Amino acid sequence: MTSITPRKKQINYPSFQSWVKKELKNPDFRVAYEHERALVKIAFALEEARLQRQFTQEDLAKNVGMKPEAISRLESGTHNMTVGTLIRVAGALGKQVEIR
Repeated sequence: MTSITPRKKQINYPSFQSWVKKELKNPDFRVAYEHERALVKIAFALEEARLQRQFTQEDLAKNVGMKPEAISRLESGTHNMTVGTLIRVAGALGKQVEIR
């Protein structure tokens, strides 16, 4: 007796970009997306500035009176920071906070 192997159904998933484009039509999603996007952009900018100054997270933490773990959280983009913290960290890196 021969066995019949069922054919696997091909599932076509949309690309991430097309999914995001569709979801951005939802106002609630758009607000949350833009918030997260801003946090990630700030996090990358902080890490880039720190590396340009050749600071370790420990060096930066000492300069601003924080723990290295706090700097790590800021650079992860998953932590909300106060404007005061952002200004303090940016200043220690020789940068200014600018809103456009």
